[in-house]
Amino acid sequence: MYPVYTLPVWLTDEQQLRDEAVLFGLSEARPDEKIATIRLAFAALTAPLEKQIEQHHEAVGTLNSLIDSLDSQLINQTTSSQKTVAGHWPVAELAVGLIASLLLCAGTYLGTLSLVNAQLAILLAGLTGISGCVLTLFIGFSAYRDRVKNEGLLRHRLDEERKQQLAMLAGWRNQKQAEIEQLYKAEATLNQQNAHRDLLIRLFESEFDLARSLRHRVRDRFVDL
Repeated sequence: MYPVYTLPVWLTDEQQLRDEAVLFGLSEARPDEKIATIRLAFAALTAPLEKQIEQHHEAVGTLNSLIDSLDSQLINQTTSSQKTVAGHWPVAELAVGLIASLLLCAGTYLGTLSLVNAQLAILLAGLTGISGCVLTLFIGFSAYRDRVKNEGLLRHRLDEERKQQLAMLAGWRNQKQAEIEQLYKAEATLNQQNAHRDLLIRLFESEFDLARSLRHRVRDRFVDL
């Protein structure tokens, strides 16, 4: 924290500043020292403002980094979500199950053909194959249902996380806007102070030049006498 600084009285009262300039102009002193004093006084006055401006710039930079990072994360999440196919049938598993059922059907037919007549062997093989197909379809449907449920839960969790991230993003953007507004105010105040400093310097120089010119004329007149 910077200590509170106030300008000396001769810089807050234009008449006193004029008097200072006249005294310097009538003396042998150069104006540079007094002008440097004015600049140093305003530098002390505006030091807290310059620190605030620096802090606001740093805050805006930090928030920009956070916003850019979260924006990229949300874009990647959206791309990944679009690539996910929700609830597709387990085709490979069904194909394997059906092939296994056909093989079991054929094995049943060949295994029972030597024990019973062909018609009964075909019947037993058909029942075995149908049971295998039904079981395969049931298992496939169960897997499909579980997959849909799991993907639904995952999508819900991702949606909730996305809502939280969007809320966080909105908060950071609002905070950034507030920092920018404070930054603009501080910069405007600093510009006003610097403009006032330059005005006082010009006033001092003007009064100094008039007094110095008068001193030279008076000196020249005495020399002529």
